[in-house]
Amino acid sequence: MNQDKKKIEKIFNRIDKLATKGKDQIQEYYKLIDELIDKGEYSHLEQCLSKFYEIEASSFSNVVDIKTKTWNDILFLTNTSFSKKLKKLYDSKNVYQIAFDIHSDSASIVGLTVSLPLSITYSTTSSTQSVIPSKNGNYVYLNTNDESVYKLDIFRAEWDMVDGTYQPIPRSLTPLQTIEVFATQSLYQTEIPLSHGREYLVKSYSRKPLPESFVRLNYKLTVTKDSLIGKIVEIDTFTQKAEYFLQNKEFAKVMGNRTTYLEAMKTGATQSYIITSENLSLSEEQNLINRYKIAVEYLLS
Repeated sequence: MNQDKKKIEKIFNRIDKLATKGKDQIQEYYKLIDELIDKGEYSHLEQCLSKFYEIEASSFSNVVDIKTKTWNDILFLTNTSFSKKLKKLYDSKNVYQIAFDIHSDSASIVGLTVSLPLSITYSTTSSTQSVIPSKNGNYVYLNTNDESVYKLDIFRAEWDMVDGTYQPIPRSLTPLQTIEVFATQSLYQTEIPLSHGREYLVKSYSRKPLPESFVRLNYKLTVTKDSLIGKIVEIDTFTQKAEYFLQNKEFAKVMGNRTTYLEAMKTGATQSYIITSENLSLSEEQNLINRYKIAVEYLLS
């Protein structure tokens, strides 16, 4: 039993050593699996994957799948020097990565849109826009530039189109807030959060000269939050003998012949930004971290 435990831990140490060096050790990982099979230690590999990485080898139909579909999970669970630095960078910028996609939790990516003034039947009017939304901190603020407005009612709402046309009608109204408007104040904090997207109805009440002494206008207010800010893709380059270095990327990196540049693409952009900055006094790992910093700042700009 102790012998089996030692073998399993030995396999883990070998896998961990490869994963610590980074994703380019995938071919060495394949070779290790082949070696273990040749030695009759495949069952120990299965136990190692289960114990240390919570990967059940029995869930894969063949050895090829185990090779190709477990490496990324192992990398994810291995705290390499680079991954720690990259995580620290992402945390400082309040972003996270899923595959190539970069997402942000920042409220600055929240969008606010407000409709033109709508009548009491929600048809478009020629009235002047008197309710303007803005963001401050974690909440939406409403600004009214019409001195005749004396009250604002805010409702959570779901908006439907009428007969396929672009005339929206709100439904499922839930009262959220009533704001009393004063002549000495124009900006008001609402209870509309920026933590998530949804639709609202804002009713404004105005005092007008006769014969129309009281006027009510409606506004469709939409808060949108799309966390995706863009993509970052790594581009490997080699200074010489590319055929050889493609077979041994880790050696190329150690020898200073491999450089990983980045391609950053903002969401909605039509062109990407290639980051190739390099400081010859720094290691390739630190240069790559610096390139990621530039890429993230570009996506957030």
